[in-house]
Amino acid sequence: MKKLLVGVAVSAVALGFAAVAFAGGSSATLVGYAGVGGKVQSKVSSPTGHVLGAGTLPFTGFGLALIALAAMALLGTGWALRRVSRKQQ
Repeated sequence: MKKLLVGVAVSAVALGFAAVAFAGGSSATLVGYAGVGGKVQSKVSSPTGHVLGAGTLPFTGFGLALIALAAMALLGTGWALRRVSRKQQ
């Protein structure tokens, strides 16, 4: 119980000293975005009517093989941890 209270106290002190963003001053946000706003587009051009690759999904460049490999690695790691953590008879 004492360790829990010490942990909570240390966490509270750490959160009290955490870095915070100050509202105002010469921050990078104010320097980069302050001033006159952007222009509003008044008219949207009509589409050309040409559809590329109708009926297929667009290629996003995201490798599904990498995701499948990561999923298999996570499943294998979970299986191995479960196997190792069993009680030995």
